[in-house]
Amino acid sequence: MGAIRRMPWLPIVALAALATGCGDPPFEPGSDLPDEAPPAVLSDAPPIQDTPPPAPAPDLDPAERLDGDYALAASLQSPLGDAIEARFIARITQSGEGEGATIAIELADPIEPDVTGPTADPVALDADRAFYAVVPGLTIDPRFSDLLRAPAAGEVTLDGRPIAPDCLAGRLTLALIDAQVTVVDGPISLSLEGTFTAERTPGACPGGP
Repeated sequence: MGAIRRMPWLPIVALAALATGCGDPPFEPGSDLPDEAPPAVLSDAPPIQDTPPPAPAPDLDPAERLDGDYALAASLQSPLGDAIEARFIARITQSGEGEGATIAIELADPIEPDVTGPTADPVALDADRAFYAVVPGLTIDPRFSDLLRAPAAGEVTLDGRPIAPDCLAGRLTLALIDAQVTVVDGPISLSLEGTFTAERTPGACPGGP
């Protein structure tokens, strides 16, 4: 490379600056731009709306078994304020009949329905066939929500009951454990709460997906 040529106009510019304002502070690039908005934090999120699940139909058959594959759809409140839509295949196996019967619930990924998912320990049904089950050991992919920056360990709690033939509904809580999220630095554990419906046949749930 050749030598750098001396620019003859540089002294002229320097003299002009001295003549017009030698006391002015130096200009910093970017100082004339507007301040950026502060990043969102979890405490900025609006409170979760307490929306109760649908009431059960009065003509439900108490002898109806709950075995089968259900298309489960949940709407969860994000810390960012928007709703997160979650989808699972809920595979239910019932043992016994009537009050005191038990069910085991497996949650599979609809994108990989042939892959066995985590399963809750068997739980008892009450007289209304209501149940409370915890499904541990899930891995939540970042495609689940813009909230996640990396796969996260998760645990789903289902508090539900039949509300129509071939339809379950209730509350769902997704606990994210040591998750890498977009709104804070470092891992954090948090719970996303909402409601769910689960259909054994398409259109079984009133207002369902």
